[in-house]
Amino acid sequence: MQERNANRIRPFYKELTRVNVRLLGSVPLLSRLAARPWSNYVGQIGSTYDWIKAIDIASILSHGATSNLWVPSLRLDAMICHTTYAPLSVLSWYETGRTRRVLYLHDWPFYYFTKGNGLIRSKVAALAKIYESMVLAKSDEIVCLTGGVSKVWKEMFNVESSTVYPGCYPSPEFPSQRKNFILCVWRWQEDTRPFFLIPLMKRLKNTSLGLIVVGSWKDNAFRLQFETEVASEGLSDRISVLSNIPLTRLVELYRTASCLLYPAVNQFGYAGLEAASQGAPLVAPRGSGLWEMFSSGHEGYEVIEGDLVSYVEAVERFDDPDTSREMGHRIWRRSHDYDWVSHSRNMEKIIVG
Repeated sequence: MQERNANRIRPFYKELTRVNVRLLGSVPLLSRLAARPWSNYVGQIGSTYDWIKAIDIASILSHGATSNLWVPSLRLDAMICHTTYAPLSVLSWYETGRTRRVLYLHDWPFYYFTKGNGLIRSKVAALAKIYESMVLAKSDEIVCLTGGVSKVWKEMFNVESSTVYPGCYPSPEFPSQRKNFILCVWRWQEDTRPFFLIPLMKRLKNTSLGLIVVGSWKDNAFRLQFETEVASEGLSDRISVLSNIPLTRLVELYRTASCLLYPAVNQFGYAGLEAASQGAPLVAPRGSGLWEMFSSGHEGYEVIEGDLVSYVEAVERFDDPDTSREMGHRIWRRSHDYDWVSHSRNMEKIIVG
């Protein structure tokens, strides 16, 4: 999991500096001892956070406790930590070190997500708030990936932050060959609303549009439940479900989709930016972070989460290939303002201070 996340973050700095990725190793004994208690603990927070069970929390805390011993030897000019929980792996150094510390926040506070009824959740929320307050106080600069995320951190912790949007790799040429399908790319669980796509496709029965659903699923049972309902509604020939596809295949889908659609609000939406860089227009609910970067009616359509009528009215327009190409060309051109070079330059300004 650590290597996968490192590979996801690596492009942030490709244009900024030469990056020598060094992964922190596991501490086997501690890792084994903590695995079951950690899994049980996370399970009490809620199934939405099942992915957190895979985190090797014991090894992370071990590295963090000893970080004053090994971080100085790296001779860093600055450290950028993605999310408030990245500093856990360098915790003692983060509290006392003098190297410039930049905190890059991708989402709302974990404290917000853990709030709820029950003793366990209330204790987790209280600890999360204390920890996140400490990390914010020790950071020299705070950066959020959208203005919306920045606003939430301001409201909850009264901190000021900059906004630096993530980057993309725009296609050198506009991919003009569009096919008749809607593309959805996400991690599918209850709050990302995959089942909303089924009645949507039923309402689009008079169009030539199909639907391709790509991404990981909460678990196999959840995916099977979705596929079973698709079949029971007679939509198996119009809805395809793909998982674990290579990047080349995903890029090809971006380059040929009529549009990229989100069935729920997303604080940002990396897939939307990646699709835009390959000329796929956007359909996303009001409040989605991507609408800070793109314009509804010009590069896609803003819809209302959960409102079938607004989705149908928006998506039906992409049954016309000319509409897909025209909007696709606009969003592709706009994506050049958000390439990785621009992102790196903005981050460099913050790092230098």
